[in-house]
Amino acid sequence: MCSGGGMLMTRGALFLHFKGFTNIGELDEYTGVKVLWLENNAISRIENLEKLVELRQLYLHHNLIENIENLELLTNLDTLNLCNNCIRKISGLKCLVSLHSLLLANNSLCLAEDLAGLSECPSIIVLDLSNNRIKDETVIEVLASLPNLGVLTLMGNPITKTIPNYRKAMIARIPTLKHLDDMPVFPSERRTVDAWFTGGTEAEAAERQKLHKEEHERSMRMWEEYENLVSSSRSHTTTPAPEIPRDHNVPSLNHTPSSPSPDTETNQSQSPTDDSPVIPSPESHVPINPGSIGSQQCPPLEEEDSAPDTTTSPNKEAGVTYDLLDVD
Repeated sequence: MCSGGGMLMTRGALFLHFKGFTNIGELDEYTGVKVLWLENNAISRIENLEKLVELRQLYLHHNLIENIENLELLTNLDTLNLCNNCIRKISGLKCLVSLHSLLLANNSLCLAEDLAGLSECPSIIVLDLSNNRIKDETVIEVLASLPNLGVLTLMGNPITKTIPNYRKAMIARIPTLKHLDDMPVFPSERRTVDAWFTGGTEAEAAERQKLHKEEHERSMRMWEEYENLVSSSRSHTTTPAPEIPRDHNVPSLNHTPSSPSPDTETNQSQSPTDDSPVIPSPESHVPINPGSIGSQQCPPLEEEDSAPDTTTSPNKEAGVTYDLLDVD
C-alpha cells in the first residue's frame, strides 16, 4: 500500500473519492491500477487515463461529466460507472471490447438517438438507465440490438408508463433478458410472454394452462417417487434379520436367569466366601470333654443350652452328688 498527496492504493485499487478534485491529473506512476475510484468529486471531463492499460473497473459516479470520451486505450475495462452525472448522449464505447457493465442512472438521456451509441458496444450485459428522461418508444429497437443484454433497468423513466404492456413488450423484444428492473425473468414468464406476443391473450391463457398442467404432472411424479421410496424403506425394515450362530455356552442378550431353588439357596448360604468369617452351625457343635477342676471331676454335659444347677442336686444318670465349688 502506498499513499501520498491524498492518494491511497491497496491491492491494485486506487482510491481518490471525496477529494474535491475538478480534473483527473497525471497517473503515470499508477500504471498497474486495476480499480480506480473517483466518485463524489467535481470532475467534468474524462482524461489522462491512457497509461492505465490494465484498468478493469472505473467509478466516476457523482461528478459533473457531460461526455464519455478518452477511453479508447482501456481495452480491458469491464465496469464503467457514470451514474449521477450530466451525460446527454452515449458515445465513445466502440473500443471497449471487454465492457460488460455500463451504469448510467440519473443522467439526462432522453431520445432513442441519445442511446444509439450503445450499439457500438455489443459486449454489454448489464445496463442501468434508470431515472433518466427516456420517453421515446423506439428506444426498444436500440436495446434489442444488444446481443448479450441480460440485465436491464429502466424504472424511473417515462417510457415505463407510455408503452402499453411495458414489461411484456420488453421481455418479448429482448430475448436474452434475464432480469428487468427489480424482478427476474423466469422461464415460465418468458413462455407466457412469447405466447402473448405471437398469439395475443388467448394464446397466453392457453400457455398458462399448459404450464399449470406440467406443474401438476411434475408434482405427481415427485409424489410417486416419494411413495416408492417410503415403501422401499418399509420393505427393508420388515424383512427378518438372519439368525447369527453362536456358542451354546454364551448366554443370549435376551436370556433371563431363572430363580434359584430353595436347596440351592441353602447350599449357597452355607458355603462362605473367602473373605467372610466362618460361623459354625448348631449341628456342627462338638460337646466339651469333661475335665477336672481341682479334685472334683466334671461329668459330660447333656445339652448345650442347659445351665448348671447352683444347688446340690442328684444326678439321675450317674447318681453322683455335686456341690457348688468355690474356686479361688
